[in-house]
Amino acid sequence: MKICPECKYVRTEQDSLVFPDYECPSCGIIEKYKAKYEFSQLEKQRAKERQSRLAKTKKERERKRIEEEERLKKEEQERKEKEEADRVKKLEAEKARQKELERKRIKEEERLKKEEQERKEKEEADRVKKLEAEKARQKELERKRKEEEERLRREEQERKEKEEADRVKKLEAEKTRQKELERLLKEEEERLGREEQERKEKEEEDRVKKLEAEKARQKELERRRKEEEEKLKKEAEEKLRLEQEEKKRRESEAKIRLRQQQEKNQQIADQNRDKIISQTQTENAYQLFDMCPFVIAQSGKGLSFAGFGETKNKSQHGCCMKEYCRLWTYRTAENGEIYAQGCSLQFLGLNEEEIKKNFSIKNTRILQEKSPLKDEKNNPEEQG
Repeated sequence: MKICPECKYVRTEQDSLVFPDYECPSCGIIEKYKAKYEFSQLEKQRAKERQSRLAKTKKERERKRIEEEERLKKEEQERKEKEEADRVKKLEAEKARQKELERKRIKEEERLKKEEQERKEKEEADRVKKLEAEKARQKELERKRKEEEERLRREEQERKEKEEADRVKKLEAEKTRQKELERLLKEEEERLGREEQERKEKEEEDRVKKLEAEKARQKELERRRKEEEEKLKKEAEEKLRLEQEEKKRRESEAKIRLRQQQEKNQQIADQNRDKIISQTQTENAYQLFDMCPFVIAQSGKGLSFAGFGETKNKSQHGCCMKEYCRLWTYRTAENGEIYAQGCSLQFLGLNEEEIKKNFSIKNTRILQEKSPLKDEKNNPEEQG
């Protein structure tokens, strides 16, 4: 099939190497006169050929593998024999080389010894020559040094003579310049004396004028000061009078309030005599405001603790340290007046009225001793 009846593809020689004659390389169609039988027969033939080729290839590979193994074994044997021969040759060569090296080393040591001897002899000769040359150089240097010293001495002598002549000339010139300066200084002093005299006369005139003006200013200031002092004195007298009147008014008001407070406290104390702890009651009673709940003291008698019944204990509360305790505090009203002092724990959650009421009811003696309203001296309004 040169031309495909289906796609009209023209077959080439390259296509025949790949595709059978009855199959189109372009569309893959098979001619009608070639049936499936031919195609299957062709496929079977190809399969047989592939199997025969594979079997032949396998046998050939096995043969080559065996030959390769035999060749490698033979090569390995030859390599070992060659290595052994080479090793023997190397050992012999190494022995010969060691002998040669030993001979060369001995020869080299003899040569070095000889060279060292020659070097020492040469160094000794050079040293002798250098010593002789150094002696000659030292002599030459000594001669040159003496010549240089002589030259320097002559130059120094000439320099001193020249300096002496220059000094004499400078002294003469300095004397002339000093005379001229003295003359100029005298003239300058005379001029400055005249200017100073004129300046002093002018300053004296200015000073007299300033003194007169200062006197007039001082008189004016004195007059104004006296007027200001009289004004301030009148204002101070008026202020003092007002303050005294205010003080008298406040003292009278404070006395009235103190008397009212004391009467009220006395009335409350009279109404609650059964609740007051007496001064002589010290052993079997837990005294508020006198005993501190944080201080425990040992005692042979022992007192009962609040909340623990009437059982006698060998420990009791210690006395309150009052103003020496960090809990001691003062309570003031809104106007700054102190109305109570005592332990801050007993004032927790209480207002002014409740605190005053507790003081009055609990113990009249403590209220009178600790309250700042007990007399006229502790009244802050009177102190103000």
